[in-house]
Amino acid sequence: MGNRADEYRRLARECMTLATRMATEEARSVLIEMARVWTSLADAQSSTLPRGTHDVSPPVVRHEQQVPPQDDGGTG
Repeated sequence: MGNRADEYRRLARECMTLATRMATEEARSVLIEMARVWTSLADAQSSTLPRGTHDVSPPVVRHEQQVPPQDDGGTG
């Protein structure tokens, strides 16, 4: 396995590939944003490691879901 930056870039490519297969603009946008974040993390990781150093720890991936507020039915 390569370093974390390589893994993050792989994940970014995967997000972009999945984005091309999504039916809705919202789903594509989310995946494109995820790809941007993975790429940003890869760039940051690359800049912190000395040349030739490989960090083989697996990346920590957290999935968070936002729950929209519920409509109380009132006229507010």
